[in-house]
Amino acid sequence: VSAAVSALLAGEADAMEVIPQRDELDRVRRAPDLKLMPYPSPFLAGLLFNVRRPLLADRNLRRAIAMLLDRETIVRSVFGAAAEVPIGSVSRMVWIAGNPVRPMAFDTVAASRLLASLGWRRGDDGIRRRAGRKLTFSVLVPTSSQSRQNAAVIAQQQLRQAGVDLQIQPVEYARFGDRSRSGDFDAVFFSWTLDPSPAFLGQFWGSRAIGADNIGGYASPVFD
Repeated sequence: VSAAVSALLAGEADAMEVIPQRDELDRVRRAPDLKLMPYPSPFLAGLLFNVRRPLLADRNLRRAIAMLLDRETIVRSVFGAAAEVPIGSVSRMVWIAGNPVRPMAFDTVAASRLLASLGWRRGDDGIRRRAGRKLTFSVLVPTSSQSRQNAAVIAQQQLRQAGVDLQIQPVEYARFGDRSRSGDFDAVFFSWTLDPSPAFLGQFWGSRAIGADNIGGYASPVFD
């Protein structure tokens, strides 16, 4: 992205489709002969759990982890005002994004109560444990994406404050894709380009897509 923005600033390109990083946006804003044009984006990024892993198969644990993440802070820190926290798995470009769906709240108190009810209690080092096992999992991040690496670091810090140990695994892009498709991960910071129709939801979340684009193994007869 940085090289592409440099080419744009040098007059070697006329336009860029997307500039995802806040510092690169600031470079473009300072250029008097360039103009930023916001538009509904087909891009969606986030943290995806592999529900086939025994630890993350627990729905209530996943909910607690999700409530510990201040997504607004992550988005603003990484992208500034150029991005929005999505509601569910759709971008603002898709018409169903306007439906009155209530997103899961950022609530560290409720999340901590839920973790305690599941038996996850803090040890002397601040990390939660249950039956001698630490509450730890890893997240795959491609080394080619500075935005996702930055987001992973912020998520790691937020979870650590609540006693959850998130280990970041940076891998080169080809290896990232191989491990994502094979299910060789606990969690992954994904980035998808979505179709303009909500039909894509079945592609990523339908049970028939497990082993294909449904890399997290999510399955729900109600969703299907």
